[in-house]
Amino acid sequence: MQVFEQWDGRGMPYGIKSDAISMISRIVLLTSFLEVFHRMEGRDSTKQVALARLGKAFDPSVVDAFLSVAGKESFWSGLENERVWDSVLSMEPEQSPHQYMGEDKLVDVALGLADYADLKSHYMTGRSRRVADLAMRVTRRLSIPEPEATHIYLAALVHDIGIVAVPSFVLNKPQDQRTEAEREQMRLHPYHSERILSRVPALRPIVPMVSAHHERMDGTGGHRALTRERVPRGARILAVTDRFDELTHDAPDHPAMNPEVALDLMDRDVGDGLWPEAFQALVEELGGAARPTAKTRRPQWPAGLTDREVEVLRLAAKGLSRRQIGDRLTITEGTVRSHLEHIYGKIGVSTRATAVLFAMERGLLE
Repeated sequence: MQVFEQWDGRGMPYGIKSDAISMISRIVLLTSFLEVFHRMEGRDSTKQVALARLGKAFDPSVVDAFLSVAGKESFWSGLENERVWDSVLSMEPEQSPHQYMGEDKLVDVALGLADYADLKSHYMTGRSRRVADLAMRVTRRLSIPEPEATHIYLAALVHDIGIVAVPSFVLNKPQDQRTEAEREQMRLHPYHSERILSRVPALRPIVPMVSAHHERMDGTGGHRALTRERVPRGARILAVTDRFDELTHDAPDHPAMNPEVALDLMDRDVGDGLWPEAFQALVEELGGAARPTAKTRRPQWPAGLTDREVEVLRLAAKGLSRRQIGDRLTITEGTVRSHLEHIYGKIGVSTRATAVLFAMERGLLE
């Protein structure tokens, strides 16, 4: 619980500082940052980061210890030659039915990764599936051919898998309340996505899109500072659809916006930030005939759920307590508890997390 506390007391969640922080936690904070910068920019970068944050985020004694071992070639060679991933893979039984799978299973794999990432915060539930659906619609508007269109859909599903490297309490904080270290964690989540997905050969074609989905056209966005045509086309589409979904759903910074308000806000960022062609395609897509509602598409809810139970499940997925759900629906807390028990029984789960996963997989979330 202390690994994100900072030496100067500006960390989270307790705001404790200096020697009040566990020594182990002080070491983990430093090494978690240096590992990333070492992989991205090499040895010199890690030293620069350590010195720049000495006495701020990092304990000076821990920085001194790092610099003392950083002067030894044996320290770096051991770190750079370590192949943990290969060691783990070698442990898998040769006859494992899960060792290989066909390309027809890629979407299933991507959906699994999408839902896993979206369970990190109640603000994110169902987000990756929504972004992927909208990205596919924008892709069709732009007449992008296969297999690029399929790659964009897959990239949209897994674009936030690197968010699992960011603590939930950081994801649930407004941006203006995050510390410098927390903002850096958020900024680097596409890098973590890149690292995760690059381990899967069949998903490597989508890695550049995922890595660059927060890049801006003017080069001031993501961790690689790419500009305009250097940003893959799929990443430019993801940037637009991801931003629209973020604005039109509850977030730590704001409640869900009306789609028209969200588009007006995005329009101010077209050119310097967002790709004009993708934004125009999004506007045209949303300006067409209204999509069928969930009830129109599903005359009957899965597992025999009632309309009221689906309402309760949706609010539970947003992280509301039983009392808050009752206040929202004007029912008692006891009635909410009863609804949740019925929901769990009908869908065969025993926890809120698995109930939310059930709702995500079946498109029940708004």
